[in-house]
Amino acid sequence: RSVEAHGNSPPQLRSDDAEECFLARWTRNQRTRFRHGKLEATQIQQLTLIPGVTECVARDRFGFSFSESPSIVWKKKRDLLEAWVDAHGGCLPRRHAEGEERHLANWMHNVLHT
Repeated sequence: RSVEAHGNSPPQLRSDDAEECFLARWTRNQRTRFRHGKLEATQIQQLTLIPGVTECVARDRFGFSFSESPSIVWKKKRDLLEAWVDAHGGCLPRRHAEGEERHLANWMHNVLHT
């Protein structure tokens, strides 16, 4: 599947195309590996050379970016979580909530349980 041929949209897990589903899972795994600092610099470089990957990554709703190191991304997320907790009287975000609260709660859960 060519990312360029599909309007720079990433592969979808809910596609009828088995290859697209496979690529969507693989892409998700690469994001996870990157966030946990488990991708080598050469792997990151190779991924950014694929046409359309940079554009897709720029639109990622979780702030995924190959241009920032995992430690910088982690610190930004931590700062967002701290600001959210401060703004909500010391309460932690809930995973069953909506929007930013849900996103921060899921991030916190993943950090604590992976």
